[in-house]
Amino acid sequence: MTNKHRLLPGWFWLLVGGVLLWPGALRAANARETQAMEDQALKAAQALFDDQQYAQAESRLAAFLSTYTNSPHRPYARLYEARARFGQSNYDGAIQLLTNFIPQAGLLAGEYAFWIARARLEKGDYAQAGEGFASYLKTYPNDPRQLEAAYRQAEAYSHMESWTLVAQLLQKPDGDFVRLSATDPKNSFVARGQLLLADALLALGKNAEGEKVVAGVDPSGLEPEWQWRRQYVLCRLELAGGRVDAAWQNSSNLLDSTAGERHLAAGRFLRGEILEALGRPQEALRSYTNNLAAGLPAEYPRQALLKIVSLTLAQNQINDAVQLLEGYVAQRTNGAALDFARLSLGELYLKLYYNPPAPDKSSDVVTTTTNYLQEALTNFDQVIQDFPGSPFVAKAYLDRGWCFWAQTNMSGARTNFEQAVELLHVSPEQAVARFKLADTEFYQHDYDPALTNYNLLLHDYANDETVTNELFDQALYQIVQVCLARNDPAGAESAVRKILDWYPNSLFGDRGQLLIGESRKYDYAMARQEFMELLKRSPQTPLLAEVQYAIARTYEQEGNWRQALHEYDRWLERHATNAPALRPQVEYARALVYGKAGMETNALALFTNFVARYPSNNLAPWAQNWVGDYYFNQGEFQLAEQSYELLYQTFPNAGDLAWEARLMAGRSALEGQRAAEAAQHFADLVAFTNAPEDLRRQGLFALGDALMQQFRDNPTNMTFLDQALAAFSKVTNGALTNVLAVQAIGKLGDSYKYWADVQWNLKHDPQIYTNAINMYQAIVSFPPEDLSVATYSQAEVALGLIAEREGHIDEALDHYCNVLYGMDSDHFDPYWVEQAGNPAARIYAQRQQWEKAIKVYQRVLKAVPSLRRPLEKAIIEAQTAADKARN
Repeated sequence: MTNKHRLLPGWFWLLVGGVLLWPGALRAANARETQAMEDQALKAAQALFDDQQYAQAESRLAAFLSTYTNSPHRPYARLYEARARFGQSNYDGAIQLLTNFIPQAGLLAGEYAFWIARARLEKGDYAQAGEGFASYLKTYPNDPRQLEAAYRQAEAYSHMESWTLVAQLLQKPDGDFVRLSATDPKNSFVARGQLLLADALLALGKNAEGEKVVAGVDPSGLEPEWQWRRQYVLCRLELAGGRVDAAWQNSSNLLDSTAGERHLAAGRFLRGEILEALGRPQEALRSYTNNLAAGLPAEYPRQALLKIVSLTLAQNQINDAVQLLEGYVAQRTNGAALDFARLSLGELYLKLYYNPPAPDKSSDVVTTTTNYLQEALTNFDQVIQDFPGSPFVAKAYLDRGWCFWAQTNMSGARTNFEQAVELLHVSPEQAVARFKLADTEFYQHDYDPALTNYNLLLHDYANDETVTNELFDQALYQIVQVCLARNDPAGAESAVRKILDWYPNSLFGDRGQLLIGESRKYDYAMARQEFMELLKRSPQTPLLAEVQYAIARTYEQEGNWRQALHEYDRWLERHATNAPALRPQVEYARALVYGKAGMETNALALFTNFVARYPSNNLAPWAQNWVGDYYFNQGEFQLAEQSYELLYQTFPNAGDLAWEARLMAGRSALEGQRAAEAAQHFADLVAFTNAPEDLRRQGLFALGDALMQQFRDNPTNMTFLDQALAAFSKVTNGALTNVLAVQAIGKLGDSYKYWADVQWNLKHDPQIYTNAINMYQAIVSFPPEDLSVATYSQAEVALGLIAEREGHIDEALDHYCNVLYGMDSDHFDPYWVEQAGNPAARIYAQRQQWEKAIKVYQRVLKAVPSLRRPLEKAIIEAQTAADKARN
């Protein structure tokens, strides 16, 4: 690390010391012993940070801050404590530290603001990162990181694929990036920004303009990595701009053997795309095939296989595509992408089963003789049996479930959909698996579990717009059928009301809309055809407004936002005055589509006007809730808090939504660093005995968080700690009976530990950790099947840290190893594997048990591939030490 990144740059001593510390002055100074100790403590932490020993640096800096409470070095120590967390990918921790202490940062406030935005960028909170860099640029114009911030701001929006904004930020004549680049044209971030601008122009289809930008980047001044990237984006621009010959000629430089395997693989893939454009498909296939070589990370052969299959299918050579995959799995029994090849082959056969080619138009052996379904099953079976640790096993279970469904083997389908539900992460695919699991149970007349799974889908995916749009109305319709089969007409009527209330656009409603009877999927084009036939038969129907509204909704349901908006606009032109009862639903739906289409500013204005115009409509509280959610997601937490307050104050009879608004008002205040206001919101919610019990428990839990934050801000006020402990204790009701209760036990442990950590610095009394240990022990003693991996792992790591602090090193190792080795290899939390691995490896290294340290580093690397660079460095260092010890 260069000197300019050291913890205490030379000019720092001029700034905080008040005197010029020349060597002669230092010799003459009568420094007190405590000052010398302070300086030594900070230098030791600095050395650890410079050597990228971030965990140890963080620990040393935390100890420094706890010990030297009046030191003028505290803003610097706090900054680098946060940067040490950043170096460990603990971005939330870094953000929390910097945000909490920026008021005390003094002249380093700009650095704090920059690293908050930087951490958000690395964490993936791209919108907040972009806003953070913009604020930094405006607030701290004289800070030395201005140019980097201008580049990082654009980089953040590039991850969101907001290419128009990226281009504007990087090329606007009076913008920050252009202005700052002119003052330091040799800075590496100037070239990076220009290459990012070229990426944006490529995405926007401005290929010639992008080429000009790349041409302005002098490759001689670039590091090899950026020289390669310059050439890569140039070739992509030439290809996209139709200058295929130029792209072909320039792409040869991408295959320099010194570029590294990843760049070589990317270059070969691009060369394949260029060859496709040149009309040389066979050569393109060979270029892609080179990425199937052994030794490459799995992403490259998987990408190549996908392209090869697509290219082959584009030539209408289904037999070749199947045989290619069959050949791959036969020849590469240990191929990195063998699991993906098997899955792709199975899905190809499954696709052929559902969409077989016309027999009289194909001479393809595969398409005329193969039992597609059985071949699909065989391949899915082998993914599951041969690659139990593969990330594609869950998808194979889902696909195998579809195979059994096609065979009407409902027992097999049910088992596989159930496995897919268990193995898939929360995602639209998992939602489909649960939906189909419920379908199989319904088909088998097993109505109670079917009803349970449909309701679980509604509960677990209430905030996933993709799933709510695609599956919720269908699930509710299935609930209608289940309830009728169970002779529960009231339940069926309730489900119908929910369809009409929640999805006024859905074709599963019962007024003027087509229901797709027994089918579980419907064709929106067919629905529109039915509506148009109705209008053709009866052009003057009194249901004209409702039918045309339903037509608009079909476009919305299938995600055709532009056409949906067009239809809603036409509806308002025709029916705004003659269908007053329906108009609020149309305006609400229109506002929703603007939001779904990414035009959230328009949606915000429309929903705000909706609430003002239709305050008594049952959709008004939902419109107000959308406004609150918008501000919350934008990070404008004070406006979000005000919006949620307006909801529950104006619409107190809006059912659970009003109670949820109280909870969200508190969360907004807490996110906005207004812990006292947040605590009041949560306390008010808890005080309402008629509020839903689940929401009251969530309010108690959040109240504990808010009070704990107040205690952290005021660590001498034990009242806050006592009240936080009381809130968390109420959530548990004295027992671990639900997920939230288990989490509350963990929060109790964290609270006791935080207090104990502070007390430990005053007196090393092991008894102060007793309560924290009891809480964490309660968690690890809970049945593992009812406990999340993260919750269990966090408790074990905390117990290890406490044991270390108390000097029980072997006990600490046991706890860390419980996380590293005691978990199912397919179920672990990467963050906590890292948190357990770091101290375990450190202990082994201190004991010079190098082989054990290496094994720990390797295990962490497998769990957290993003840490490859520091972990590989640590492995090399440990191996060197081991070799030295043996010699």
